[in-house]
Parts: sequence; C-alpha cells; structure tokens
Amino acid sequence: MSLSHLDAAELLRSARALDQAQAYPDLVALLEPWPGESLEVEPELLFLRADVARRVGRPDDADDDLARLHRRIA
Repeated sequence: MSLSHLDAAELLRSARALDQAQAYPDLVALLEPWPGESLEVEPELLFLRADVARRVGRPDDADDDLARLHRRIA
C-alpha cells in the first residue's frame, strides 16, 4: 500500500481534524492500516501516528514511528 502526495495530503487533512477534535480512537483507526514507509511521504503523518499511539497507551509503536521519522529527517 503506498500513498501518492495527493492522497497523503488528504489523509493529513483528515488526521489533523481528528487530532484537533481529540478523536484519538478514530485517528488510530485512520493511520494504523498504513505501513510506516507509506506515511513517510508526509512526515507529519508519522508524527501524528506516534503521538496518538502514546496517547492510547502504545509507547512501543510510538517509539517505532519516531525512530522512522528521525531516520527520515536526519
């Protein structure tokens, strides 16, 4: 599964709206199906997924996404 830049932009809009609404279970459901390499198209998606993983008590998943994000921007 891969994301085009256009699809990533739409996914990011949806993710930001859910984050703003603090709809964390919905945000998890939106981002969880995507592999990390797909979300790298828009690094903010990785950050949002890491943030919400931590909020819902999944720190290992959060750490994985943050490590991927760090490698992406380093």
